Amino acid sequence: MGLGLFKEVDTVEEAYNALHSLVRKLKDSCLLLDGYDNTLMRMHDLVQGVAIRIACRDHHILSVAYGDELKEWPNKDFFERCTVITLPSCKIPRFPSVPWECPELKMFTLRGIDHDLLEIPIEFFKEMKVLKVLDLTNLCIWSLQSLRFLYNLRTLCLDHCVLEDIAMVGQLKNLEVLSFLNSQFKQLPREIAELIHLRLLDLTDCSELETVPPNVISSLTRLEDLRMRNSFNQWEAEQVIGERSNASLFELKYLSHLTALDIHIPDGNMLLANIFSSKLERYHIIVGDEWTWHNVEETFNTLKLKLTPNNNQLHQDLGMLLKRSDNWHLDLLEGVGDIVNQFDNEDFQQLKHLHVQNSAYGRSKEIILENQVDSVVQHFMNGKVMFS
Repeated sequence: MGLGLFKEVDTVEEAYNALHSLVRKLKDSCLLLDGYDNTLMRMHDLVQGVAIRIACRDHHILSVAYGDELKEWPNKDFFERCTVITLPSCKIPRFPSVPWECPELKMFTLRGIDHDLLEIPIEFFKEMKVLKVLDLTNLCIWSLQSLRFLYNLRTLCLDHCVLEDIAMVGQLKNLEVLSFLNSQFKQLPREIAELIHLRLLDLTDCSELETVPPNVISSLTRLEDLRMRNSFNQWEAEQVIGERSNASLFELKYLSHLTALDIHIPDGNMLLANIFSSKLERYHIIVGDEWTWHNVEETFNTLKLKLTPNNNQLHQDLGMLLKRSDNWHLDLLEGVGDIVNQFDNEDFQQLKHLHVQNSAYGRSKEIILENQVDSVVQHFMNGKVMFS
C-alpha cells in the first residue's frame, strides 16, 4: 500500500484481499510455495535469483542476499537512479556522514543482526524526498531524528527493534501504515495522535508497552486496522476520578472506519455498549484475565470470553461478532445456557471451533466442528456433544 502498487484499491481490507488473491495466483503458477503455516510462504532459490536479477536490471535496485556482505557502497551515479534498497541481515559499511542523493528512491529496507545498534547520521535521509516505504527491522535505535526529512513517507516499519525516543514519528504527517511489531518500548508517544491519515497501526507482541496516553487512539479517526495482540491491555474505565493516564475502551467508538481489530480486555466488567464496529471483517478479541493469545489462528475470527453470573448478557455489538465468529472460547462459571439462549440455531453457521471451560458441568469441553452446526444449543444444554 505504501508504494501504491494496488490499483483501484481504496481500503486496507481491499488491499488485504488483493494480496491474498495475488499470492494464490503465484502459488498456482509455482512461483511461490506454501510456508510452514498459513501466514508464511516460501520461494525457490532459483525463482528468487531470477526475480532479483530482473529487478536489479530493470528497476535499479540495490539488493544484497541474506547474510552476505556488502564491502562498499555503490557510486553516486548508481544512487541517483536507484529506486529500491534492500539489505536483509547482511554486513554493510558504515553509513556516510553526508546524505545520499537518491531522488528516485521509493523503498529502503534494512534488517539487522541480533539488534545491531544503528547509528543513522542526522541528515542521512535529507535527499530521499520521494521515499514512501522505510523498513528498519531487528535493530537498536536510540533516535529517529534523521527521519524528519521524509515528508512523503507512507509506510514505516520498526519491527523487532529496541527503541528509545520515538516521539519524532508524529512529524511524519502522511504516514498511513505504522508498525512496531515485536518491538521493545514502554510508552506510545502522544505525538502519534498527529497522524491523522494513519490507516494501520500494528503493536503486535509489544509486550513491554504499558502506556497509551488518553485520546491518542480516538484521534486516529481514519484507522482501519488496529493490532494489539499480546500487547497493551491496561485499559482504564471511562469514568474515573481525576485525569486518566491510559487509554479507555470508549475511544474505540471514534474509529468508524475500523475493519480489523486485535485486542485484549482483561476485565469483562469494563465492556461498553457499541464499542465494536459493525464494519469489522477480521477480529481477534479476548475478554477476561483467564485467556492468553494461544490458539488464536490468524485466519479465524476469534472471540475468547470470560463472563460471570453478574455479567453474562452480551451487548448487541459483541453478540453480533459472536454470530460471525469461527472460533469461540467461553469461560463461564455458571449458566452456559444463559449465553446460548440469546441466539437462534442459525446464528452458529460460522462456527468451526468451540472451547468451553469452567461451565456448570464441571469440566472443560473442546469440540472441533468440521461441518455446519445445527444443534449447538442442544448439546450445550445437555452437557454433551451432539451433531445433527
